[in-house]
Parts: sequence; C-alpha cells; structure tokens
Amino acid sequence: MSRLRIRDKVRSFPNRPGVYLFKEKSGKVLYVGKANSLIKRVSSYFKAGADVKVSSILSRATDIDFIITSNELEALLLESNLIKKYRPRYNIILRDDKQYPYIKVTLNEEWPRVLIVRKIEDDEAAYFGPYMGQTARNAIKMFKRLLQLRWCKKFKKRKEPCFYYHLKKCLAPCVGGTSRDEYMKVVNEAIEFLNGNLEGMIDKLKKEMQAASDAQDYEKAAFIRNRIRAFEGVLEKQEVLTTKKEDKDVVALAKLENKGMLLVLQIRGGKLVGKESYFIRDDKGESEDSLLYHSVIQYYTSLPKIPPEIVVKQKLPGLVTLQKAISKIKGANTIFVTARKGSDQKLYSMAEVNADYLLEQNMKLKAGMVESLHELKRILQIEKLPGRIEAFDISTIMGKETVGSMVVFIEGEPYKSDYRKFKVKIEGKPDDVSSIREVIRRRYTGSLLKSLPMPDLIIVDGGKPQVSAARMAVASTQAQDIAMAGLAKRLEEIYVPGKRSPLVLPRRSPALKLLQRIRDEAHRFAITYHRLRRKKAMLK
Repeated sequence: MSRLRIRDKVRSFPNRPGVYLFKEKSGKVLYVGKANSLIKRVSSYFKAGADVKVSSILSRATDIDFIITSNELEALLLESNLIKKYRPRYNIILRDDKQYPYIKVTLNEEWPRVLIVRKIEDDEAAYFGPYMGQTARNAIKMFKRLLQLRWCKKFKKRKEPCFYYHLKKCLAPCVGGTSRDEYMKVVNEAIEFLNGNLEGMIDKLKKEMQAASDAQDYEKAAFIRNRIRAFEGVLEKQEVLTTKKEDKDVVALAKLENKGMLLVLQIRGGKLVGKESYFIRDDKGESEDSLLYHSVIQYYTSLPKIPPEIVVKQKLPGLVTLQKAISKIKGANTIFVTARKGSDQKLYSMAEVNADYLLEQNMKLKAGMVESLHELKRILQIEKLPGRIEAFDISTIMGKETVGSMVVFIEGEPYKSDYRKFKVKIEGKPDDVSSIREVIRRRYTGSLLKSLPMPDLIIVDGGKPQVSAARMAVASTQAQDIAMAGLAKRLEEIYVPGKRSPLVLPRRSPALKLLQRIRDEAHRFAITYHRLRRKKAMLK
C-alpha cells in the first residue's frame, strides 16, 4: 500500500480517541501512537512541512491500522502495552527492560521461597524490583544464608532433611524442622528488607534475640544476632538523604541527539536504597518532555509496586493523564512532585548528574562499537554494516551430549531474546565439522527461518573446515549470500570463504576484539547448555 493509499485509508478513520499502528510490508509494526481524535492526528502526518522522522515512517509504511478506545486514558494505557508487545522501531523504547530481574517471594505457596524471575505474573506472590547487576543475586544469597528459607523447587515431605539443612542454610520445613508461624516470620523479614524497612526489622529482631536469651535458648539467640549484624551492615551503607522517613522516586532524563538515559533514584524510609538506569533510543526525534513522558509511563506500568511520590524536574505536558494512568493500573494514589526546593531539588540534582554521566559513558561505548563494526565491514569486504551478527559454536566431550549454540549481537551488543540452542541429532559420535553443518542448516531452514530475521554476518567458532561446512550448509538456503567468517582460537586467525590464507589482525584491533567477544559468548552459551545436558544424563 503506497503513501497515497494509506492517506485514503486514513480518511475513513473515526473522530474518536484510540491508537494507530503504522506497519511495513512484512506486517511488522513500525510505530504506535495515541490520539484524542484518530482522523485528526493521523491526517496531520500528511501535511506539508512534516519532520524528517515522520517522512521516514511514511516512506517505510505500507499499511496502517487503528483501535478505538473510550477515552484518552485508555488510549495511553493501550499505547504503552502495544509498544512493549511490538517494540516498534520509531517508538521511544526503554532498552534492556527485559534484562533486569525481579525478586519474587512466593506467598502463593504454603512454604514460600525467594527467587529471581524476569516476568511478573498474576499469582498472588510478592514482587520487588527491577534490580541491576548482581543486586538481586546478592540479596538472594544473603536470604538463603541468613534467613534459611527453603531451596527446593517442589516442596514435599521427607524422612531425612537435605544437605542444606546440615549446612545451616535451610530450616527444613519438609521434616518439621520449624513451624509455619516461625517460618513465616522469617519470610516477613525478607519482605521488610526488600521494602526498605531495615530499621523496623532490626528492632524486631533485637527483641526476639533478647527473648531467646532470656529463655536460655542461646543457639537461637546467636542465630538471630548474626542476622542482625548482617542487616546492620547493609543499613550502614545506606545514605540518609531526607530527614523525613518517606518513600519516593526521583526521575531524571539526560538527552543527546537521538539518545537518552532515564535514571531513577529509589528513596525508601528517607534513604537511598537503589538506582535504576535505562538507555533510550529515540528514532522519532521527540522533545525532552515527550521522551520523559513516554519513558515514565513504560517504566512505572511495568513495576509491581510504585511509591506514593515521584519527583520530576518540571511539570510535564499531560501530567494529569499520566498520573491517572499509573494510579489506575496500580490501584494506588501516586502523585508527581516538581523538584523546586529543599531536599527534592538536591535529590534531583544528584539524579541529573548520574544520568548525564551514564549517557556520556554509553555514547562513548556506542561510538567505539560503531568503529568496530565499520572496521569489520572493511576487513571482511562486505557491502553493508553488520548490524545483526549471528555466531555459532559446538560443545561436546568425546562426541557425547553434543550441542550447538547461536548467539545474536545487534549493533555490537548481545540480543539474548534471539539466542538459540540446539541438540545435535547426528547418530554416532559427531565431530565439530558435521555438527556445525547440522546446526547452521537447521537455523536457516524451517521454523527458525520464519521466526527470526536474517543476519548481516555469520560467525563460526573454528577455522577453514568449520567455515567450509557452514558455507555448504547454507548453499541452498536464503542465507547463501550472507557474509561469513570463522575465528580460530589458537592464533586468532580469521577465515573467510573463498580466501586461501587467513586474515591476521593486530591484537588491539577493535574488529578483532568484537569478534573475540562474540565468539566467547557463543562458547559460553554452548558449554552452559552442554553442562546442563551432561548433568541430566548423569542423574539418569
């Protein structure tokens, strides 16, 4: 459908609130927008003087669709959900939002556990987060070491406790090692900790320790004392930022060209307990206010729990609608406060400095990555910049439990949702060459060919035999014209199909470092899967 045909279709749009979706030929959604009046908003795209980004959308779009809503608030919520679902190219998207874990307390189980998840479900459990880096894992380790909550995935009565009980890492409810009331006290400690109410929790523990000591249960008193010391260590690291024991988030945005960084300081009980940051790619050229508005709605509609107060720099356009949307989703009365004076202004300044610094560092990293991709394009003599790179590796021991891995890098960064692993099906004892041939053939035929986009470059872990096998595997597929290379571990030589001699790059070459990083990630993913299969085979 040409631009003219899209324009004709828009003429039949209703004068009602809703969302509209621009789509390209493949059916992929390019852009999702909301409007008080669908026909008025979308018709404005075709007026003279449209900006470059709008022209870019219209040049790629072949179709347009819409969904009517009852009011602007519903349109805003639907727009947010569709952006998360389709992740359109021209919408503001919080990058890495799928990579950050949550801590889940399984209150829907009789004997709750504490574990790390990446998806929030409607299952009556308690969720906390998202967390960055090792924060969630460190918290889980501390809970299991000090609180002694159960480790097993499925609870069942036992005659004898497992070794975690003997290591004093589990209260062993499976053998009646504790009552449910006592167990739930420990679970509530974990929840208090995650809610940031450390001082109140420590006061309770001190009373329990004193009671245990008075009853001459010194083992229990010592156990509680150790927990108090650990939690007090955490408390000492927290900086007091407000004299009031209040819960709030402070949100700042840094923007440069078409890149942004959203930073959230989490204040709980007047103390800084966490910081979250999200890189934003803005291909539509939004204003800073618009960027912040869309980023905030994406961030807070995905959280299981939000504070009663959110501090921002200035009053945002559409703030009333945004406040209603977040409150409606979460069933809480959250208000937005402008950072005008006092502690709020100081907190915002801190958040702004952090956001500026992180964006600057991220831009430097991206610039270095672009340099690496351009050098790789020049060295391998390929026509286009390798924006999407797929790398393959094989892992086996003596031909047993042979598996293959595929990792994906987009613009030089891992894109884990497209990672795939393969169980090699060749009978007997397959070698690396035959295994790589099978894995690559399966990737570029069948269901994976339909479900995943084609790469700009294929990398295999190995030398000339592996590259030849890979080239043979794609010979009769849609991937036959895609550039390919192999990286051999011994001398870090690069093998390219059709060239008799390998390429040897300087050790400090950005392109070589990128290839090594991709190859090592493919190896890590393959060996992790291989170890898992080997472990299962041993247990059988």
